[in-house]
Parts: sequence; C-alpha cells; structure tokens
Amino acid sequence: MTSKFSIKSFLTLFCFLGIISILVFYISATAFKTSNPNDTIPFPILILLGFTAAWLFFGELRKKMIAVRLEENYIIIRKFCGLASAKKIFYSEIDGFKTSIHTSKGGDNEYLYIMQGANKIGKLSDFYHKNYSNLKKEIKSKLKDLGFEKCSYWDELKESFT
Repeated sequence: MTSKFSIKSFLTLFCFLGIISILVFYISATAFKTSNPNDTIPFPILILLGFTAAWLFFGELRKKMIAVRLEENYIIIRKFCGLASAKKIFYSEIDGFKTSIHTSKGGDNEYLYIMQGANKIGKLSDFYHKNYSNLKKEIKSKLKDLGFEKCSYWDELKESFT
C-alpha cells in the first residue's frame, strides 16, 4: 500500500515556495542594488520569513510530508514530498507506533508516529495523507500500538531541527 498526498498538504509546499521566492527576490534586489533595502522589507520580517522557511523545509516537508509504501515485511519511507532517497526499514526493527491529536483553528488532525527506539522515524497524518485511515489500519495489523502521545507544539518544533 502506498501513501497518497491530500490536496491540502500541497499548501505547505506552496507556502514554502512563496516564501523562498520573496527571499530570493529581496536578496537579488539588494545584491544588485536595484532597490534600496530600507524601502522593501523590514529586517525583522526577513528574519521571520527565514525562520518560517526553515521550519517548513526541515519540519513539515522533511518530517511530515513523507511518502510511505507498506510492504509485507518492511516499510519504505521517502522524505521531502517523496523526492528523497528511499529508506527501507523492516517491521522487526520498528518498536511500534504512537498516535497524537494536533488541534488548530482548522480542526483536529490525527498523527501516527512510527517509532524506532525513542525516535519518530515517520509521521503520518490525516492532513498530509489522503489515505491515512487505510495506512493506519495496515500499520495496526503489522506494528504494536504504543499508545497515545499528548501533543506538544514545542516538542514538534524541536524535532523539526534535529
């Protein structure tokens, strides 16, 4: 079984590309002196855009927008929207999975963390994966349920950069 990205998952990708475009335009405009840096974007906004771009790239695209293929004896995980190299992990090497609920203004999203020791080696969610319920059902049949993990946005942010 192969994961499929939901339409709303591409919002993350488009936001990232938009922020990168703004930053590239600003840097090129100031580097080639086509505009005065004081007339364009204030420095604190640039810092915020840079941090947001890093968070989207390392946290969302690398850790959450992953392509997963479930086979009989192993799982294949490809990060960065499924564009990174494949990592094959046998079910016998995985301790199990945990679930969590992330609450936001847009609604609640369920996350499934594939655990190897204390590390989350894969994060599936109903926000990023159109066939999340089918993936979860398949994973439940192959891995041990390690229980529920309370959502911590601070921990999520720290995990983004590790």
